[in-house]
Amino acid sequence: MDKKHIPIEKRSKKAQQDFHKEQRNTWGVINPVTRKPPNPKAYNRNKNRHKVNKDSMSDFLLFDVTSIPDSYL
Repeated sequence: MDKKHIPIEKRSKKAQQDFHKEQRNTWGVINPVTRKPPNPKAYNRNKNRHKVNKDSMSDFLLFDVTSIPDSYL
């Protein structure tokens, strides 16, 4: 026997949800989130803080004790 066609609007809430679940598809491997590269002209607080810490540590580690004259020691 053929099923009678009932419009989606007249179906019960649960029947509407089931219908819409069947209509949805997955994206599979594709990620639907739009991605864009960061603006190189924008201020990046983390990048600048990392650079300052790195530079200050490298100056400390590159300090050569042999370059100090004996008169200062």
